[in-house]
Parts: sequence; C-alpha cells; structure tokens
Amino acid sequence: MSLMLKLLAIILLTNSLLLSNYDDRALKFKKDYNHEQRVALVVGNNEYKSFSVLKNPINDARSIRDILKEKFFDVIYLENTSQKQFKKSIKLFTKKLSLGGVGLFYFAGHGIQVEGENYLIPKDAEIADKDDVDGESVSISYLTNKLEVAGNRLNIIILDACRNDPFTRGVGGGLAPVHARGTYIAYATEAGKTAKDGKGDHGIFTKYLIKYMDESIPLDEVFRKTRKSVYEDTNGEQFPGVYNQVIDGEFFFSISPNNKLKKNYNNSPEKKKTLNSKSNYKPDYTFDENNYLEDSSGESKFVKNFLKKQLLLNKQISNIKVDILNKVNIDNMKPWKAYVTNIKAILQDNRDIEQTMMYFSNGKVVIDNLIDPETGKSYKDLLSPSFKKEYYKKENLIYGNENAKHKVAIFSDPLCPFCRGFVPTAINFMKKDPESFALYYYHKPLPSLHPASVLLVKAAIALELKGGKDVVLNLYKVKVDAKETSINKILREFNKVMNSSIKESDLTKKSIMNQYNSDLNIASALMVQGTPTVFLDGILDKTKVKYKEAD
Repeated sequence: MSLMLKLLAIILLTNSLLLSNYDDRALKFKKDYNHEQRVALVVGNNEYKSFSVLKNPINDARSIRDILKEKFFDVIYLENTSQKQFKKSIKLFTKKLSLGGVGLFYFAGHGIQVEGENYLIPKDAEIADKDDVDGESVSISYLTNKLEVAGNRLNIIILDACRNDPFTRGVGGGLAPVHARGTYIAYATEAGKTAKDGKGDHGIFTKYLIKYMDESIPLDEVFRKTRKSVYEDTNGEQFPGVYNQVIDGEFFFSISPNNKLKKNYNNSPEKKKTLNSKSNYKPDYTFDENNYLEDSSGESKFVKNFLKKQLLLNKQISNIKVDILNKVNIDNMKPWKAYVTNIKAILQDNRDIEQTMMYFSNGKVVIDNLIDPETGKSYKDLLSPSFKKEYYKKENLIYGNENAKHKVAIFSDPLCPFCRGFVPTAINFMKKDPESFALYYYHKPLPSLHPASVLLVKAAIALELKGGKDVVLNLYKVKVDAKETSINKILREFNKVMNSSIKESDLTKKSIMNQYNSDLNIASALMVQGTPTVFLDGILDKTKVKYKEAD
C-alpha cells in the first residue's frame, strides 16, 4: 500500500469530508436512482418480557437484512431490542437519511394500535393495559416524524407486525392505517387484522416479499405480487395492506439492466457516444446509469477491490463500499486510466464518511496521482471537472451583478471553524464591489463533523426563500454546538440571530429540499472535498484568496 493511500485512510477518518446525497437533482442531470444512498433499519423481535414468544420474526428480519445488503443498502440491524436501543437506532437511521436517498424500515414482531396510533413492542415492554403502551413501546409516529425532518426522497415502511397472537388486555387487535406524505407503507395484513406467523421458517408475508424483492420490477409491482401470493396461500384469510403516499417513488430493489431506467439508457445514442468517443474526452462527474457498466470490467474490479482491502486495514473502519463513477483513458500514457471513485466508509462509532476521489491504475498498481513526465502537471488537476455555466444559479447569487467582471463561488459549512472566519471576511470584501464580483454561495454541511449544520443550512434556505436578507452572512453568527441534535435548540439560536420565526415544519418543504440537494449535487459534481472551497471564474483557487488580487 502506497504512502498516499495510507494518507487517504487518515483523511477519510479525520476530515470526514462528506459528499452530497443522490436525491432529486435540481440541476439538469439525469436522475440516477441506482446510485443514490440506500439506508435501512431492520428489527426482528421474537422474545418478550410480558407477552408470548414468536417463532419467525428474527428469521424474517435476518433474511430481509441479507437481501437488503445485496441490494446496496447500508443496514442497521437489531434483534430482540430494548425500547432505548430501538429509539437510538431510529435516530441514527434518520440522521443518515438527512443526506438524502431511500430509507427502508422493516419490523417483524408484535405490534398493536391504541386509539388510532400504532405501536411496535420492544422485548422489555411491560404492558398491563392501554395506559402503559405509549411509555413502554415505540410509536410509528415517532419514526415518521423523524423521517419527515430528514426530508429524503423516498421512505418505505414494512410492518410484519400484529402476529397471530395479538395483544388483548384492553388494547387494539390490529394496526391502524398510517398517513405519512412521501412514504410507501406496507402491512403484512390489512389494517385492523392480524398476520400469520407462518408454519415454516418465515412469516407468510415476508416469505413472498423476499422472493419478489429479488426481481427487477418496480416497487409497486413487488408488493402487488406479494399481496397476491399471500392472499392465495392463506385462502383469502390474510390480505396485505399497502398505503402509497409517495411523491417521487420510482424505485427498484434490484439494480439490473432489465429495469426500465437502465433499458432506456442502454438504447440511447448518448450511451454509444460516451463509450466510443476517445479524442478530446472531458469527463462528466455527474452520476450516470452507464457507470455501473464499469463494474463488469476486470480493471475496475481490480481498483475497487484494492481500495476496499487497503482501507479496511484501518481498524477504525467497520465497513466500506467503493463504486467506480467514471473511467477515463489517458491516451499519451497507455495503459494508465483515471478512475473516479465514490468511497463510503462506516466507522466503528457508527459515523459514516463519504468522499469522491480520483485514482490511477495501469491494471497492476493503484496510485492517487499521476504526473505527466513532459509537462510536470498533475493529471488529477488536468482531469478535474469544470465549473459549468449552469452551476451559476440565480438562487445561489447572494451579492453582486451576475454580469460582473468576476464570478466567485464558495462552498462552505457554517460550523466549520476555519469557514467562520474566512467566509464573512470574503463576503464583506466582495459585497462592496458589485460590478467587479458576482458572489455565489453553496451550502455544504459536513454532517459527520457538524450534525447541527444540516438543520442550520435548511433553516437558512427556508429564510432565503421567504425573502430574508444577508442570511448567509448572518448564518456565521449563529452559535450552536456543532454536535447539537436538538431541533428546538438549533432553531432557537438561529431565529434569535436572524430575528426570524422559522419552525421545524418549515424544514421539510419540497422547495427547501430542492435547493439543499442542488447545492450538494453541484459540490458532488465538482468533487468538492472540504470547506471552504473557492472557485474564481470557474477555476479552483487552492489559495482561497486570489479574489483579493483580481483586477
């Protein structure tokens, strides 16, 4: 392993340079749902302190866990969990989803409803009557409220609960319908009914669900087939309920060339042009369906496997995933190629880190930079993505005239210590000369380092959309602990500085998420690796201060 790769492992851990989610792209990029983040929380409970033991929930949960991992989900898994651990895991699950993508929650075990509210029962619950339920269990509302704040594209909730031994003692005998906008909800049986635990190794519902999740069919079709099979298997006694309230629900569990999204692209002239064009090729670092074709390449597999093995030598990393986003031939240095990789690492303390990096390989070795021997220039710089005109979006222009002599773009996290001194200084310098500088600002929170920055950024966008003035400049005056997770505390400090009244409900509006995702996607496309990052007239300024010398 080269010294540079060892340094990469350290950088991944210490800097936590997080990239954007792959959610709805406000830029005119193709929506590539095959590459967006997938996170799952899977829970199976067989044993109960006060109620009957169940046979199959853990078997079901383990099988769901395994197939989701095969489908590129980052899975948080619990079995026979306590209420405390259950809620802690929901917080971790929804925190990960604040970066966007698809969230899936699966629960197998006892579930009940009381006065229209559904509750999932942990192993340590002591329930004598309905008055005990709320304090001893985990409500579905607790989950859906946190998912709403996360604001990711799509959530799927699967409840194989309310088994064949429903709770009595004055509480409900079946689950009630759930209404959660943007969420696809599936029950093992229709609302108000009980589900069968199954005579084999799986509950009847999950047995068929696993079967159809492995097919290259849309989400709706997976549950339509599951419902039909369960209904026929039980002679009509069990009929799974589906409540589709999604807004943007295109989703395939199986990433395959047979699904509609891939099929359309594979037949397009754009694909042929990309694969056959060799001269004057300028890479586009936006995520693209064609990128998964590279996974079948032996060279690409070599690079992926090498990086995974080397980075896993770091004992602080518990899991790592490497994807090849693009591969570029270097004509005057054959057989060397440049590989743009997306690296996702999960640390032992459950922090997750994600970064896009460029590596070079000749099929035998992997290095993190390649120098042109004739010019002495770095191919990492030569092949870096360009700052496209469409990235200068009207909503990102915070000061100056769009036709000004110079365009400056700043990517920053409001809780980054260096940013808090640099950004206000840069803004105050450039805002005085609107004819010389058009200043564009892009929110780039680093959630693993500064969890509070995500909510601060969303609040700032909400205020900007309401016509707030000097929002970005004042954002750097808000003083909160970077690790703070209390929404109330963060909003209280934000509103105090801004003299505003932003509420928690404001943070989940689609317009806010569109702007949030747009900023993150631009950062991702440009391979922004830290904050603050500055571009002057479309060129990365590593010194960050060239704007002071611009004439």
